[in-house]
Amino acid sequence: MRTPLLAVLGLAVASALVLSGCTSGSRSNGGDSASPQRGGTVTYASGDAEPTCLDPHVGGNYPQALVASQYLEELVSKNVRGDVIPWLATSWKQAADGLSWTFTLKKGVTFTDGTPFDASAVVANIDHVKDPATLSSTGYLALGKVTKAEAVDAHTVKIDLSSPDSSLLDSLSMPWLAIESPTALKRSQAVNCESPSAPGRSRSPSG
Repeated sequence: MRTPLLAVLGLAVASALVLSGCTSGSRSNGGDSASPQRGGTVTYASGDAEPTCLDPHVGGNYPQALVASQYLEELVSKNVRGDVIPWLATSWKQAADGLSWTFTLKKGVTFTDGTPFDASAVVANIDHVKDPATLSSTGYLALGKVTKAEAVDAHTVKIDLSSPDSSLLDSLSMPWLAIESPTALKRSQAVNCESPSAPGRSRSPSG
């Protein structure tokens, strides 16, 4: 069961949205409220600053993480006991010298823009966070010991480190290192800030 802290906090935001909808007294386009709707505007209440970018790679602050946890996925997650558990990565192995980690990835996952989730997508995301032009802060620091990410094959990725990092798995469970579509990451930062493309069952607020 996946219940990381940010997901629990995110549930509070989602609950606020539901309550807001229940008190509005109106129904969008006169349709069945139980039917999925494409497009439109979502308004949410936050006890913190409103994020200026929906891509948590850019900056990587708490308001971004709170919202991003609703539509992005990470390589690993945590259960109620705080143990790291498989998520987009199904298994992983640390080298004996602690200088590399090898992750086996879940198969059959597709981003919301149709791009397949694979090892090259993970490499693109790590490179994106580490690129100074991305202006990442939290994620950049979390990957401070990462020297290289390499696609071993379609569903295996290897991460090399400058020195052992006991907090790497914990870092990879955080929203500022969530995995986004590599196709979407090639767009301008302004566009990706408005509509990051998520993997699996998740959906970005912008569609």
